[in-house]
Amino acid sequence: MLAEPRRTATLLATARRLEAAAMDDALDLLDSLMATRLIGPARRVTDRARLEAMPRLEKASSTLMVVARKMLDLLDGVAGLAEHSPPADTGVHHERSARPATVAI
Repeated sequence: MLAEPRRTATLLATARRLEAAAMDDALDLLDSLMATRLIGPARRVTDRARLEAMPRLEKASSTLMVVARKMLDLLDGVAGLAEHSPPADTGVHHERSARPATVAI
């Protein structure tokens, strides 16, 4: 049998150790519940919404592909015309001077 102060100290140390183990177990349980009851259903809803959006996304991407092809065809046609015609006079003339520009300070 232990003396009274030593017995009290041993009981206190045991109680604190059990308290820490109980707290760890409670936190593990909370983590598990959050994963199964909160995060899991939210993930399933998000996945379901993403799958439901796939047909709309597929239709939008095919529409974008058609529009992009038509724009590229138009740009190719404009580029082809520009190669065979003289440059238009825009009224802006870029001439290089033989003298370097000076800046007043």
